Amino acid sequence: MRFIDSIMQIFNHAIKINQDNKYNKQPSFGYRLPKTIFTDIKDIPHLKCGCCGKDTFRTSDITNLLKGFEAGSKRALENEALARFRETEAFAFLTELSKANPKATIRTLLNSKDAVEKFKDLHERTQLDIRHMALISEGITVKAPRVIAKLSKFKEYFGEDLQLVFEQMERYAEKYPQNTFAEIFNKSEVKDFHIERYNASKREKLSRQIEVFKQLKEIGNKLSPADRARLLKTNSDAIKLLNLGIYEPDIKKALVDDLYLNFYKDCSNRRIKKKLMQTVAGFPYDVISPVDSFIVKSVDKKRTDKDIVMKFLRDMQSTFEHAKPHSKQGSDDWENGIVFCQRCNRKRADLPYPFFLGFFPQMKKNIQQQCNKIMTFIRHGKLTGHDSYPFDIKKTLLEETDNIIKLNITKYLKFKEHQAELKQKRAESVFANDDKWYNEISKSLADIDERIAEALKTVRQLKKTRQMISNSVNEAAAKREKSALTLEGAEVIYKNALRSLIEDGKTNKNIKCRRIKKRKD
Repeated sequence: MRFIDSIMQIFNHAIKINQDNKYNKQPSFGYRLPKTIFTDIKDIPHLKCGCCGKDTFRTSDITNLLKGFEAGSKRALENEALARFRETEAFAFLTELSKANPKATIRTLLNSKDAVEKFKDLHERTQLDIRHMALISEGITVKAPRVIAKLSKFKEYFGEDLQLVFEQMERYAEKYPQNTFAEIFNKSEVKDFHIERYNASKREKLSRQIEVFKQLKEIGNKLSPADRARLLKTNSDAIKLLNLGIYEPDIKKALVDDLYLNFYKDCSNRRIKKKLMQTVAGFPYDVISPVDSFIVKSVDKKRTDKDIVMKFLRDMQSTFEHAKPHSKQGSDDWENGIVFCQRCNRKRADLPYPFFLGFFPQMKKNIQQQCNKIMTFIRHGKLTGHDSYPFDIKKTLLEETDNIIKLNITKYLKFKEHQAELKQKRAESVFANDDKWYNEISKSLADIDERIAEALKTVRQLKKTRQMISNSVNEAAAKREKSALTLEGAEVIYKNALRSLIEDGKTNKNIKCRRIKKRKD
């Protein structure tokens, strides 16, 4: 029986320990929590996008990744971007430096001790050219095949459009292995081919749009004047949407379809729906190839090799997604923010969440997973300054999604409750200690007050005695003064009597002498 009781005591103790640690278990994310303490939610490593659920990359991650694409000094000096400097003293200076370490970047070479000393002795114009070359070299990457090899590690993060662009770039890397992508895109055969296709696609898109609007005009001619005016207004709104570049083709199509369905709901002619929607379905949305668009824009905007690589990497970057869009006065505080990769952030634009969730139903699950990780970091003290984030973002998402996304923060609430209980216990313990100390001090103070009261009583008695003695002293002083005056008068009398006595003696002596003299005579 005693043995069973002992076992039960151990079991109960284990349960108590488990409950105390219930809300502080290590999360199972496949890695340990970092030692770093973060203050920005976007800086949490391996935080998954709240929309697509893929890993997002911090700004520092992107910067470090870009460094791996930078060309060494030898390759950079061979690049056409620096061709105009080849006959200059600056080019010769960098070529000489490159011989010692051709794989190091130009910026790295210039930061070496020897280079800094030599640089000081160069002419001012040469120094300016070197700085200019170093700046240009930062935009030069390794050659196309190596860029493909490095980017292929992140292929799963690319959107459909970038997947197509990447596949075309793979083909160009095989065809032009000695060039970078900026050089390849600017080759006349590549540039002209894609520009021609791009312009042809734009013409086809415009032609198809015009044809659809002609058909819509014919439909409008069969409507009442009021319905015709409303259709014209709907067509005008459709043109604005079609010309907007912020929405993806599938989202743009859904928005345009909604415009015409809303028109049909209030239309007096109920027989035109089929014809209307068949006509609207003819609008072109994805006529222009993303490959042509990417290459043409790279040429037009004079993108460097680095800029081209950044177009791929930036889509993976973690961004602040405004739950309530910024265009609708949504704040920049984290109570209005979740983390999206840049690609998903761009897709959402300012669309209402209830509409957007129709395209990304997995967002509900992914935001919950993201929030779970954020709450874990907060619970373990790895994210500071965001204790109220789970409550705030839950409220914001309920409002912005029309109660579709309801974050489950029960564990966090229990953690906060448990934390509050611990704080309360600590506070109660501190209060008990303080109360005990207070009582002890109060008693000591009462004792001191009592002793002070006694001392004051003694002081009052001493003051009274002092007053009596002071009065006696004053009285004695008065008597002493009077006695002093009497003594002084007595001394004067005594001196006068003594003087009279001396004079009387002298007189008697003289009388006596006269008598004697008289007798003799």
